[in-house]
Amino acid sequence: MKMRKLALVLTAAIIATSSASFAGGLADAIVEREPVAVAPAQANTANALPGWVLPAAALLLLGAVAANGSGDGGGGDSGGDGTPPVSAIDPK
Repeated sequence: MKMRKLALVLTAAIIATSSASFAGGLADAIVEREPVAVAPAQANTANALPGWVLPAAALLLLGAVAANGSGDGGGGDSGGDGTPPVSAIDPK
């Protein structure tokens, strides 16, 4: 019984020391590489529009829509032909 206990303690000690001494021994070594400078790619500006073209087109489109409005400010009750809505006609 005493011998078995001693063997168990020795086995546990050997396992504990061997696993601690080899922990990470099988991992790959971490190697830091030199940074590589990558040249920025040249933008293809031959077919590109200038940056002001799209906002200008959007403003022109909004201006055209605003100019085509009825202009009466009544919320669209008129028929669009210049006649006033039926509710605005004086019955007298």
